[in-house]
Amino acid sequence: MSYAVDMRSLNLAWSAIAVTWVILLLVMQRSRKTYPGFGHWTLGTLAACLGMFFIALRGYIPLLLSMVAGNLLLVVQVVLIFRGLAIFAGQKPSHWPDVGLLLLFLAAYAALTYGHDSTKGRIILFSLYYEYYYLRCLLLALWPVPALLGSRNWLVIISLAVMIAFYSLRVVGVIFWNWGVVEILTSSPMNLITNLATSCLSILTLAGLIFLNFQRVELELQSAQREVGVLGGLLPICAKCKRIRDDGGYWHQVEQYISDRSDAAFTHGICPQCLEELYPQVAEEVLAKAGVAGQPRGGQSA
Repeated sequence: MSYAVDMRSLNLAWSAIAVTWVILLLVMQRSRKTYPGFGHWTLGTLAACLGMFFIALRGYIPLLLSMVAGNLLLVVQVVLIFRGLAIFAGQKPSHWPDVGLLLLFLAAYAALTYGHDSTKGRIILFSLYYEYYYLRCLLLALWPVPALLGSRNWLVIISLAVMIAFYSLRVVGVIFWNWGVVEILTSSPMNLITNLATSCLSILTLAGLIFLNFQRVELELQSAQREVGVLGGLLPICAKCKRIRDDGGYWHQVEQYISDRSDAAFTHGICPQCLEELYPQVAEEVLAKAGVAGQPRGGQSA
């Protein structure tokens, strides 16, 4: 059976789509409120874009770029997504374990490319790294992130869980039954499924991460609204005593009315004008000590 899908063209198409996501994320960072970790997701998407582009150019550029660097960049993508999610959740992950694992991947992948050329080994190595980092992302999405936001984002959780399950099956299939053990640009059912599944689930995960940012913005807005307790509408107020009438027709002191309907609290003092009016014998001395000049009754500067 012949498969008409050209894997090189498919990788170039996904690379172009990733470019649009990078632009979207950059625009969001410049024009909207984002949180620590968002920049890691942007860099991760850029890494994926470059990785797929290098892989698509296999045969036109050195193997070091098209195979080793290309797949390394795809692994860098998931590392950055994990680190961004951890930082977003308020954690401070150390750089060195991830740097060490990336160097180990680079050495192992190069050995499986230039030393003992093994397509099967490269597939297993790549899949295990994806499983490991997406599992760490899933654990963050299940507990630390909901603790911060108050709810779980099921788009992120389900996308990560399906990705982990897919690559687990991929590893098992390759080890025991040699499922789809062919070069990455060879047109085959397994390569096509892997390419489509990875790219689509990555897009869903990225969309979920953006929603996490929106959730946090909404949470902070709700918290700010509760703290401010803003009063709106027209308030019927007495022109003389300044009492305010409520919906039941009862009149209240301004302080009591606002305190009952907001989080505001009042503390009493005396303004310079009233001090001069009520205590003229000491007003000048008190205002001089306080360094405050009296103002006319209208509240305008003299």
